[in-house]
Amino acid sequence: MRRRSVVLSTISGALTSGVAFHQSSTAQEATPASLSDLALHPMVGAWKWTNDPSDVHPESFAVFHADGTYVEVVGTETGIGVWQPAGSARAVLTAYFQDLVPETVEVEPGRTTVQAVIELDANGNEATARYGIVKDTFLGYRLVDEQNLTGTLTRLSITPLPAPGPATPMP
Repeated sequence: MRRRSVVLSTISGALTSGVAFHQSSTAQEATPASLSDLALHPMVGAWKWTNDPSDVHPESFAVFHADGTYVEVVGTETGIGVWQPAGSARAVLTAYFQDLVPETVEVEPGRTTVQAVIELDANGNEATARYGIVKDTFLGYRLVDEQNLTGTLTRLSITPLPAPGPATPMP
């Protein structure tokens, strides 16, 4: 009787371990597949934004990372955000900037939220964006709500270095 319970216990433990191993390996396979799909999206890379003429910042530079994170530099401010594909040539984006500079138009420090829908062209090196900007104080007061802005994005690429030449003296 004792031998039978030891054998059954061993078989039961082996089956439980096998099921647990199968479930954990299945869960691990799902994450890399979605990350690889994201990494293959044509939005991944470094871009120059040419912003809407009514935007106070005429241009900015951004990186769409392969893990869905986003970083944008606008003048001296840096925005952090997330993006995701919305089709093979489309992406959606939400980015946040802290407005801590007291010399700006806003009366008190706050946060700027940018949301955009981006459409890539056929070659994947140019894109158009429809975006909105909302600025709120940290106390929750809405200062700015600008919607239906449009901008363009151009993929950054390596440019040839200029040929060496004589140094130009400073005035």
